[in-house]
Parts: sequence; structure tokens; C-alpha cells
Amino acid sequence: LCTPVFRGLTCNQFSYVPCGDATCHGTQGHCVANSCICKTGFAGPRCDSTDFCATFPCLNG
Repeated sequence: LCTPVFRGLTCNQFSYVPCGDATCHGTQGHCVANSCICKTGFAGPRCDSTDFCATFPCLNG
């Protein structure tokens, strides 16, 4: 049986799932159906980036 980030007969193929291990970065989000749902102010596949537009809305896109 392969770890969550690998697949294949010999577990040598990388298979990235944002929260395949059922965790997102710290307490900045939670996992739902293998996707991280980030709290306000955080972004990225594992909620490990700051979402500056959540705190300071972008005026020009």
C-alpha cells in the first residue's frame, strides 16, 4: 500500500492530492473531498499562502 502522495505498482509515481493525508497547513483550513477549504485570509492548495485580497480588497483586479 502506497503513502498518500505516491501510486503505482511499486509506489514510484507521484500523485499529489492537496490534502490526501487529510490535513491542510496548520489550522488555516480543513479538508473536504481531498481539497483544502481555506479560512478567510489564506489561499493555495494547502492553505499555506496569504490571500492579501481577502484583507485588503484589490481595487483594479
